[in-house]
Amino acid sequence: MITNKQNSINNLGGSMESIVKSPMNKDHGNESRSSDERRKNSKDAALFNSYFTVDRHALSDLISTKLHSDDFIATRTSYITIRLWFMCMFFALSVPIFSGFDFVLFPNAEALALLVARVTLSLSLFSLAYLLKVRALVNTVRSVMPLAFLAPMIFYVASMIIVSDLPKEEIPSIFAMLPYFILAMLGLFPLTISGGVIVVVCILVPFISYEIFFVQQSIWLLVNGIWLFLLFAGISLWLQVGQLSMLMKLY
Repeated sequence: MITNKQNSINNLGGSMESIVKSPMNKDHGNESRSSDERRKNSKDAALFNSYFTVDRHALSDLISTKLHSDDFIATRTSYITIRLWFMCMFFALSVPIFSGFDFVLFPNAEALALLVARVTLSLSLFSLAYLLKVRALVNTVRSVMPLAFLAPMIFYVASMIIVSDLPKEEIPSIFAMLPYFILAMLGLFPLTISGGVIVVVCILVPFISYEIFFVQQSIWLLVNGIWLFLLFAGISLWLQVGQLSMLMKLY
């Protein structure tokens, strides 16, 4: 009799325990599914942010220097200063040397005018190189960088105006390709996107001004020239952003 009562009590306890555990198991399952959904949503959000948003570790560091540390700004400035100084010195020395070819290819009047333009460009680049040497500060580099690319573009416009009266077949292709060569040089520097766009504008304005005011051509040829220029500019911006990203990873 006592045994039967004990068995009944045990069965009743087991039933109560199963009743109590059943909601707990259900709650645990709901929490597990909820946790999985949160992890999935977090992963999807991280994937979305990595491609389509500007966050601290993605595009914002490449767009401007607002979020850069002072140490990194100083390191990047030093890196740019060295390359910019060598570029200015190289072209300041080499540009006047090629005036000898001008006297072979062009009449004396045009060759002399080109010599004046070359010497003016050379002196401008020497001045910029000297400024970088004696005052290699962040603001100095930010000012010299656009000027170092604007000066060759002014030389391009002046040289094309000087030789404009000559037949096109007598003008070397290097004169017409000079803007694209200048754009290619832009890819040597780890600039931010905003800094690169400023330099590209300094190159684009003289280019468009010459094409509009001094070249007699149809609107379609003008659009084609601008489109080609923008393609080269996009490639240069891509290269400079790649250099900046690499420098940030090494830093």
